[in-house]
Amino acid sequence: MFTNLIRNSVSYGNSNPVVDITLKIGKSNLEIEVTDNGPGVDETIRDRLIQNGVTTSGGGYGFYLSKAIMKIYNSSIDFAPTPEGQGATF
Repeated sequence: MFTNLIRNSVSYGNSNPVVDITLKIGKSNLEIEVTDNGPGVDETIRDRLIQNGVTTSGGGYGFYLSKAIMKIYNSSIDFAPTPEGQGATF
C-alpha cells in the first residue's frame, strides 16, 4: 500500500517530486499521512478515487487494492481533498 502511494506521488508529481510522510500517534491509533507536491487529484474523479478501475491513466486498481489491504488489517485509507494543483494527501 505504501509502495503504491509513494510510486504515485513520484510518478504524478512535478519535475522535482517531494513526498512527506507524517505519523500522528494517538492513544489507540496511528495515522499516517502521505502528501506530495504534485498537481493533485483531478476533480472529475475525486469522489470515486478509491473505487475499482477509477483512473486518469493506468489500470485504476492501486488505491482500490490498497483499501482492500487496509480493511484486512482493520484500518482504512482516505483521500484528503486539497485545492487542485496543490498536491495530494492520503
